[in-house]
Amino acid sequence: MTDHVARNGEWCPGWGDRAAHVALRSDLTADHVTPVAAGGREDGPLTVRCRACNSAKGARVAP
Repeated sequence: MTDHVARNGEWCPGWGDRAAHVALRSDLTADHVTPVAAGGREDGPLTVRCRACNSAKGARVAP
């Protein structure tokens, strides 16, 4: 998470209809690229999303 903020600032790439936007650092979460519930691995690749976008994504795979 710290590396993401150092490179990109407090930025969330968005999800679905929600465009990329600034998010408070305390609101950023790690998100599995392929959710564990959809067959992803617990130690699989992660991305950063704000809590709202991470919750909206749920167990779906990014388009």
